[in-house]
This record gives sequence, structure tokens and C-alpha cells, in this order.
Amino acid sequence: MSTSSSPAARHYASAAFAVALEKHDLKGWQQDMARIESFLSHSKIATAFANPSLDDGRRVALAVGLAGDELRRESLNFLKLLVLGRRTNLIHAIHEEFKTLVDAAEGRVEVGVISARDVDQAEKDRITGLLSERLGTDTAVRLRVDPAIIGGLIVRQGDRVTDGSVRRRLAELRQELVAS
Repeated sequence: MSTSSSPAARHYASAAFAVALEKHDLKGWQQDMARIESFLSHSKIATAFANPSLDDGRRVALAVGLAGDELRRESLNFLKLLVLGRRTNLIHAIHEEFKTLVDAAEGRVEVGVISARDVDQAEKDRITGLLSERLGTDTAVRLRVDPAIIGGLIVRQGDRVTDGSVRRRLAELRQELVAS
């Protein structure tokens, strides 16, 4: 799901997606993105890339060394661009944006759902079915628990948010009482 990521993350994800489409290799790029995120997200590696005393040549050498022979040539070039652009810290957002683009290309929509409590698999399946029916497309639900919403659900699809939480309803009721 695309969260509120930066324009830079969307730019890098779109560029990677365009190459993946051109090469007819969405699945391979998905695997490579996951590999890149897995090693760039490691705390010691992230710290090394954030070190201002490390020059670009050493940063690229470190990235190439970490990648080894696991990445395709184009994915390795993408990694080098991330390193040279000093955008390795955006890898999670880039990967999320990339997954959103792949889902859209494959006719899937990922929807974020926030619930006040844990939801069992049967409830999640029911929510997924209702959202798929309402949106008219295959829907993948990413569920998160936030007790602060008290009850109900908050549904986010891209930039569109439907807030059916008890917290929101209580806030609206309070506004009405204050305004009276």
C-alpha cells in the first residue's frame, strides 16, 4: 500500500517499474526490490550509508559487495543510483510504491484497514470480500491494530480515507455539542 511516501520514493519506484515492464520481468524486479530492501534496512548497513565521511566510490563498492551476484544487472544499476543519489534511506517507501504499481498493473488494489482490535481470519476475509465487492476489483487487505480509534474501522486506499472509527464519531459529536 502506498503510504504517504515522498515524491522521491515515487520517482524511483516509477523508474524501476518502467524498466521492469520494459523487460517483462515484474516478478524478478519484485524479488530484487525485496533483496535490496532486506540488506539496506539492516541497521548497521543503514548507518554506514548515512556516514558522511564515506565517499561515493566506497558507498557503491559497499552496495555492490552486499548485493553479490543476487541481483540482475538492471537492479544492480538501480541500487547504484540509490546509493549515488543518497536515497538508500528511502528503500522501504520505494519498495512499497513499487508493490502498489505492480498491484495496479495486475488488477489488484491494496487497501489499508485500521481496526481497534485484533481481527481473526474469518473477519479479515469478510472485510476483504466486502471491499473487493465495493471496489469491483481483487483487493488485498493490510490490517493494522490501533486501539486509539476505540472501535469501527478506518479504510485507506491510496489517498482516499474512509474513517468509520468511534473516535471520529465522538469528535464530531463533541463539535456538535460545543457548537450548540
